[in-house]
Amino acid sequence: MLRSSFFLFVFLLFSSFLAQASQKSDSLYFKKLEDWKIVVESSLDKNHEYNAKAEGLIRADPEQVWAVLIDFNNWKSIFPHLPVSSEIPPETAVQLKELAQTGNIPPEVLEAWRVRLDKAKTNNGPWWMRHMGQVWDGYLFEVYDFPWPVTNRWSVNQLTMDERARDQKQYQLNWQMLVGTFRVSHGFFKLEPYSRNPSLSHLRMTLVNDPGLHVPQPLINLGSHMSLPNVIRGIRRAAEGQK
Repeated sequence: MLRSSFFLFVFLLFSSFLAQASQKSDSLYFKKLEDWKIVVESSLDKNHEYNAKAEGLIRADPEQVWAVLIDFNNWKSIFPHLPVSSEIPPETAVQLKELAQTGNIPPEVLEAWRVRLDKAKTNNGPWWMRHMGQVWDGYLFEVYDFPWPVTNRWSVNQLTMDERARDQKQYQLNWQMLVGTFRVSHGFFKLEPYSRNPSLSHLRMTLVNDPGLHVPQPLINLGSHMSLPNVIRGIRRAAEGQK
């Protein structure tokens, strides 16, 4: 009986310690967000895929932030190291995928596609329309500016926009590489009102990619803590109307 009571006491003491530690961790987490800091985590898994998460608060309604996220042709002016972002029609995405299956697509071919698409957009408007309150898809051609000595990467991403919880001001944008020079590239943005102050937006970003070459973990951590906060800040500036 005495031994059972002792183990019960140890269990309760340990549970109390874990609860206090969790509360302290939560308190630090909320303090970072409410101090307008960007919370970042990154890791490298056993498949050498780079996993990163970033989140922050924005002084704007989620609908305003969502409008920035779905302005795909303007991503190049918001996101760092993204000199090209162009909407493309589904048939072009399929053609580029077929070309890539025959080998690497030369840069001049990609540039010709981009010029043609820009002219077509000028004449015809966007390739797809937003479907409020529904799930809708699109395709985006992007070029990523990597620091030397890594060569630049490009991808055609299939985007899926989920607005089914629009009445609750909750949105999600998923992307998956259809074709490109990454080995792996996918992720999502999740947007909703901040639980402790619904007048603010809470934006989360998750990214999984592998550019196809070995990058040491310390460099991955450094890159994550430099580039991902700038993505959140870019969206924040655009949504809040800052210059």
